[in-house]
Amino acid sequence: MCQSCYLITGNAADLEQAHGSSLGSSSSSSGAQAVGAAGATSLTVASIPTNVLISAELSNFAKKVVAKDKVLDIYLHSSGASVTVGGGSFGSQQINPLPIAQDLQQFIQDTLVRLDPLIDLDFRFTTSKDTADLDFFVDSTISLGGSGTTLGITLSNSSATRSWWEIALNGPALQNQPDYLSYATIHELGHALGLEHPFDNSDGDYYGSTNSSASAYPEDTVMAYRSPQGSSWPSWYSTNDLNALVSIWGAEATPSPVASTGATAVTSSPVYRFYNSQNGEHFLTASAGEKDVLLGQFASVFTYEGVAFNAPSQGNQPLNRFCRPGTSQHLLTASNSERDALIANPNSGYSYEGSVCNVYSAAAAPLGSTAVFGFLDPSSGQYFYTASAAERAAVSSGVPSWKDQGVVFYV
Repeated sequence: MCQSCYLITGNAADLEQAHGSSLGSSSSSSGAQAVGAAGATSLTVASIPTNVLISAELSNFAKKVVAKDKVLDIYLHSSGASVTVGGGSFGSQQINPLPIAQDLQQFIQDTLVRLDPLIDLDFRFTTSKDTADLDFFVDSTISLGGSGTTLGITLSNSSATRSWWEIALNGPALQNQPDYLSYATIHELGHALGLEHPFDNSDGDYYGSTNSSASAYPEDTVMAYRSPQGSSWPSWYSTNDLNALVSIWGAEATPSPVASTGATAVTSSPVYRFYNSQNGEHFLTASAGEKDVLLGQFASVFTYEGVAFNAPSQGNQPLNRFCRPGTSQHLLTASNSERDALIANPNSGYSYEGSVCNVYSAAAAPLGSTAVFGFLDPSSGQYFYTASAAERAAVSSGVPSWKDQGVVFYV
């Protein structure tokens, strides 16, 4: 069993063209849900039946891999040293991988921290390749024969002592495309968690067409091959993907923080993000009760976008939330002086709503903390916050009117 992923069509000539000037020129006529980054043009996202994105073969093997403790132990081959891999159906072989860059390591960690509170599967990083459940490599070349360029591959392996996954990304082909590198990463991780391509009809179901170029868009599912409708590749799973993952693993009832083997885990809690279709604001809350109200009573207005980041309970700084009455616009600040000034000023236009959660200031942020970036739209007074470097880059390039405020706090 293996999943080998080609960009768009697998034809080398088409690969270059697809990421040239035509990037983002595609459009979709089917859809049920409007989403958008702060201030960006909303995109139409199709609703895909959950079963279409689930591979029984892959999900059954994924469950076999973690059967002992329902924890996916992940090894990142960061050194770049030559190594022997299981190779799945291609057989054991030695590869010459590239070092995994620090920003990619951080992206993988951030992705799993964000996913952990949503599905009933825990994640843990390990330094032992030979006992891990998933070995992750950035390879110097992936050659499977044929004329296509393989950008990523997910392989299943079994021995007398364990079953495990191997993921390899094509480093040279992806290194100058950071947004697609992120997309390829979560795409391959999706396979290791049981997801299949939307155009795959090997199990009797597919979305739209069995032709990858006529099936779903990346905004519909990160398991798609098409060029995105927007200006960049998604760096997070769609609602369709998350629904499928919850169907496979179940919804998380008791989130456990992602940790490294032998390390003391940091206690954290999820901060949820919603998109307000009436004013275009992205709203953050750490309150499960407030989340449930928005999902229920205000579901026609607020679209749930998942966990924005996980807030550390050990954080040294409260994250304060203000609301501009009559507009539903919100401001977050990790500055006590700014908080006090807004509260003291009757003409500030903001009403104090209390602390959302704890975060880290720049001086107190421990090694490995995630930066959260802020944006301000001067024309509307709206703020936007993201812990995704890829999303920050997309807003900076796609919506230049929004002013990048840099790192506003750490989690």
